[in-house]
Amino acid sequence: VTELTHDPAVIELFWPLMCGARHFVASADERRDGLILKRLMIDERIDAIQAVPFIFYNLCDAGWAGNSRLAVFCGGEPVPTALSRHFEGCNSFTNVYGPTETTVWATSHVLGKWEWGLSPSKIPIGKPIFNMAVLILDDQLQQVPTGTMGEMYIGGIGMTREWLLTLHP
Repeated sequence: VTELTHDPAVIELFWPLMCGARHFVASADERRDGLILKRLMIDERIDAIQAVPFIFYNLCDAGWAGNSRLAVFCGGEPVPTALSRHFEGCNSFTNVYGPTETTVWATSHVLGKWEWGLSPSKIPIGKPIFNMAVLILDDQLQQVPTGTMGEMYIGGIGMTREWLLTLHP
């Protein structure tokens, strides 16, 4: 459901091929209409989807309730925990995070069944994925204690070469 020119399409195109799965590419009109996308997901027997919360809200507004084999990957913006309540019947719900410069994902958090629909108001971005490192540093580039504000520094094999990325909270 991602525009092919947007960086998350890299995962959507290559991951299924690496797993021996098949693709279904929704058109722009199909992505925007929750009722049409819901019908396509049922008809095409979709078992994994990556999208931004907006797409999932459209599906929920269309009465879509997911299914027990569906793996949901949600990212691109903060994911409210209230959204996760709509996916309790799915196989999994993973919040993925990563700026474009990290070749799509840098961290992930698989929502445990006990977390679905609970506080805090947003699902955590999780821990670094394989071959990535994330540090939260202060102004002196010292690592801060858990729960302390700082700047996020990302490194690893997925980071674009010679790119300095800092994000301010």
